[in-house]
Amino acid sequence: CEYGEETINNESEEILIVKDLSIPALIANPNPADGILNSGDEVSIVFNEDIKSSEITEVDNIYVKGILNGSAVAHSVAYATNATSPARTESTIDLSGCSFTVEMWVKYLSGGMILSHGSADNSLVVNVDDFGYVYIVINGNTAKSLQSIPKDKWVYMSITVNQKEGFADVSSVCAYDGNEMNLFANEIMSKYEGNGTLTLGGMTGAIHEVTLWNYVRNNEESLSDMYTTKSSYAAGLIGYWRLDEGHGTIGTDIVRNRHLIISGTNSWYLENEKCMGCYYESCVKDTV
Repeated sequence: CEYGEETINNESEEILIVKDLSIPALIANPNPADGILNSGDEVSIVFNEDIKSSEITEVDNIYVKGILNGSAVAHSVAYATNATSPARTESTIDLSGCSFTVEMWVKYLSGGMILSHGSADNSLVVNVDDFGYVYIVINGNTAKSLQSIPKDKWVYMSITVNQKEGFADVSSVCAYDGNEMNLFANEIMSKYEGNGTLTLGGMTGAIHEVTLWNYVRNNEESLSDMYTTKSSYAAGLIGYWRLDEGHGTIGTDIVRNRHLIISGTNSWYLENEKCMGCYYESCVKDTV
């Protein structure tokens, strides 16, 4: 330091300081293992290091939040899709050679892309045209749905890709207002080797309750829980975007934290006459 016109140096004894830069990590699944807290259950979490008990009681150190599993699906909030503001996962999802199922609630007003996955070299794209016909494109190999989906109506859609030796067996079923219909039935398409981000949007409409499973769910299984939200611990569930935030630019993946980054403004569908100018124009006519 400077003292008058003199520079004074003074060295202290060296002190060893160890700073822990690693946060505690889970070493087992939290209890309850199925993620559902029933009457009489206890919540327990095991970390890989000791936690100071005195810090647990400090305000703002511990947050406890609950999500109502198995609740009825409400269409009051969703991601409002359009051609200019797609939503894309911030990290890639490897589906190369894997069988999988994608399920979601869709409401379309005009044609465009519903979702896509993969890269420029190996991609899967699901589109809907202005007449409600759905197209699945795997690496340029296109299949058109047997029937069309209704416009301006919430439709539950399940798409399965069953990977075989050298090809993919693609099927799709949809349901709405008590009606069920097959869009695709064992369509033989190119084997899918995609590894990339998941993208939603392109059509004008809305999407929510998007789930990704690492196995082929049959129609009965898919449609049996279409009206209820899922547990993040459901067997085989590898991605779940509820898209019920209603604000901001993040669509949370509650299973693997591969969140959707939502571009643009006014990207939320809100069935509320006081939605303050959300993108989806018909929302001003609806009430919760």
